[in-house]
Amino acid sequence: MASADDRCPFSTKQCDLRAEHQTQRRRSVTDAIIYKYWTLCVEARKASVAR
Repeated sequence: MASADDRCPFSTKQCDLRAEHQTQRRRSVTDAIIYKYWTLCVEARKASVAR
């Protein structure tokens, strides 16, 4: 099993913070997906208007 240092390009402390952040993000993964698709829709709309 790889150590945290092998997996992470950041310092161990930053890795821990990132892992904590990922845990928080997982709770709102549905929101993230909705936001991502909404952003894609907005970008697509901008592109079609630009044409």
